[in-house]
Amino acid sequence: MISTPFFTRLFRYRTSAAKTPTEDFLTEVLSELISRAPHSIQTELICEAFLPQFLRSNFREITRGQTINARSQMSIEQGRSIDLVIFSGGKPVIAVESKVGAAFQYHRRRLVPSTELNETDAQYDHQLATYGQWLAGSATKPDSWPGVITLLTHRSLAPPNFAPGGEPTFGSVPHQSSWRSLAGRIGSLIRRYDESDAGWRFVAIELCKFLEDKNMAATDLSSTDISALNLSMERLRDTASMFAEVSSELVHRLPTELNGRRKGSDNDAVSSRVWGWTFFQGTTEVYLGYGLYFPPLFDHFRELDGKVGPHEQAFIAVGSDARAITASLDRVPSNWFGVAENWLFVRPVPLSQRLEGERFPEFLVRSVHQYIDDIRTLVTLFREPGPASA
Repeated sequence: MISTPFFTRLFRYRTSAAKTPTEDFLTEVLSELISRAPHSIQTELICEAFLPQFLRSNFREITRGQTINARSQMSIEQGRSIDLVIFSGGKPVIAVESKVGAAFQYHRRRLVPSTELNETDAQYDHQLATYGQWLAGSATKPDSWPGVITLLTHRSLAPPNFAPGGEPTFGSVPHQSSWRSLAGRIGSLIRRYDESDAGWRFVAIELCKFLEDKNMAATDLSSTDISALNLSMERLRDTASMFAEVSSELVHRLPTELNGRRKGSDNDAVSSRVWGWTFFQGTTEVYLGYGLYFPPLFDHFRELDGKVGPHEQAFIAVGSDARAITASLDRVPSNWFGVAENWLFVRPVPLSQRLEGERFPEFLVRSVHQYIDDIRTLVTLFREPGPASA
């Protein structure tokens, strides 16, 4: 009989039909793991998992003789909370945001004091910016320490302006790691420190079992995995020519509306979709998208959870690289769902609507024509005068 890992059983106790709190659960366990570890293991784990190479010696210096501990779900201003904050001598040094598959939150920030007539001064920053700025402004942070904001991710992509490197961004140095690599580092520490504190060792072993149980700890590839990847990559490469065919046919049918010189495609496994796009004529950066999405949904398409069926579906979409639809949302056609703060509107098309013997490119082209009136309405809404989104 195969026993279920202890943390998996504990996690099931906390899971409900309305919420599966994977990210919160993992950061609570990680907080316990860091706080329980002997000092030598703490510094080694934190350096390897949460810090860029050039800051590791500095971290060892500021933590020498200091108590290291971690707090999960730490509350900061305006009711917000950081997944994990690591302290040295009671001073915050690293803020960690954990993402398993969720989209990033965006927080309203003010450049000047808010007034009733000054609404245009509002702008939105993603939560990594908020946390980095909080850490930079902490009065108790060590003077010689720049502060680090670390993104610990499984499937979620970092925001475009979160670029790990040597320069502080949003007040703190950005760094990115993954749950898979963290699992590997913890496993290595377990093997190297087999006589270490029993409490820490139990938490470490059970965390690795839980990550393996959730398919978040596979850092190796078997020969079967490699063969499967090779086959899947071959099929993914074929989709580029398929989407080029769709674009050419649509441009042929809609020559005054679509720009055949501006098209593309992407095999975005992290975002649960393969798709192509063709831009409309004009200078407003509006495009027509078409493709397939696969559950579970990640990135912006995760916002479709609960609105679309649980199975893979075709989709068509209208989006803009210049602005979101911020007004006239009541004019958006039914069964079109806004994602990415209404920069993109998606219309699922069930695969059951595909005709017998119909090639998939033909199915996508027919779907576009089926909803062409909706598409033109959305193009009009994107092109209506209004302030460009920041």
